[in-house]
Amino acid sequence: MANNLTLEDIDNLCLWYTRLEGNELESKEEILDIDYIKAKNSLPKEVFKLNSLKRLFIEVEDLTEIPKEIGNLSNLEFLIIEGCHNLKELPKEIGNLSNLDWLDIKDCHNLKELPKEIGNLSNLTHLEI
Repeated sequence: MANNLTLEDIDNLCLWYTRLEGNELESKEEILDIDYIKAKNSLPKEVFKLNSLKRLFIEVEDLTEIPKEIGNLSNLEFLIIEGCHNLKELPKEIGNLSNLDWLDIKDCHNLKELPKEIGNLSNLTHLEI
């Protein structure tokens, strides 16, 4: 599946990844092949268009929701959601992550239940809440 990113999306991602998250890129094209992101300050919607993403670590304290587009990350194998104190629910589309092997949800105190679609994660070997 090809990335569905516009040039503006790529610019926004590069700006976020380098300036806000403190990472380095040698070229803008490099963002298209990135397979790991640790989001600590913010989480732009363009992240959910990165089909190459295999590992995603979300630690954004004021995050209130994870976009349903997370279900588009078909290659995602490893997802950690930590310290998202204002997160109240996960989108049902999380059940579309067919390659997800590892899911950790920690210190998300307002998250009271998981969507039933978690049961669709046939490759899940590790779940920690």
